[in-house]
Amino acid sequence: MDLPSPTLLLQIALCAYAVGAAGSLLARRREKVANLFGFGCATVAACFGIGAGVLGLVSGPGDGRAAFELWPSLIPYLQLTVKLDPLGAFFVLIVSFLAYPVSSQLELFSPAA
Repeated sequence: MDLPSPTLLLQIALCAYAVGAAGSLLARRREKVANLFGFGCATVAACFGIGAGVLGLVSGPGDGRAAFELWPSLIPYLQLTVKLDPLGAFFVLIVSFLAYPVSSQLELFSPAA
């Protein structure tokens, strides 16, 4: 069975964090929807981050080490790229393990005041 590359899982995690932040800002007038969207996307992103960290540490030296560009730069000869090396994978793993319990404490129904 072919496992996905750690770089792909990291891209999905970063996209899920961005979608959750944008979605919760767009739904700021509806608190429960904003909480569900923001915390739900953060939980999904943490799971993908854990997968990226584990695969980044376990995979061989040449597997999935491709760099990707976050967005095109307006300055010539300057690129903002991300490459997941083993040390970066270790830190992604730590941050994702910390983000998962924080983001999964979702309360949809607040107690009556």
